[in-house]
Amino acid sequence: MAVMSSTRVSAQSNCKNELKKSLKPCFSYLTSSYPSLPDDSDCCPSLLDISKTSVDCFCQYLNSGGSILDINANFIQARRLPEICGVDPYLASVCNEGDGLKNIIVG
Repeated sequence: MAVMSSTRVSAQSNCKNELKKSLKPCFSYLTSSYPSLPDDSDCCPSLLDISKTSVDCFCQYLNSGGSILDINANFIQARRLPEICGVDPYLASVCNEGDGLKNIIVG
């Protein structure tokens, strides 16, 4: 059981690092008190890339409401960003189902 917990912590740590690096262009939007649409042209492409190449990390971002980034992200803005950026709504809904993520990965 300790190995499983260690593996989970390691995966979350890897996701945190990957997300912080990839979503840095979104930080101003995520932390703004009065946000407009993400103004950096790299924000949405970065989020779309994460949603396609690292589904587990995308779900960790979404389910944490952005808190995994350690940047005091606005929860509502973090949850709306995938919709604003055009991430497949099905993927976002599966992330919210907990075991749904397992179903996507396993088949």
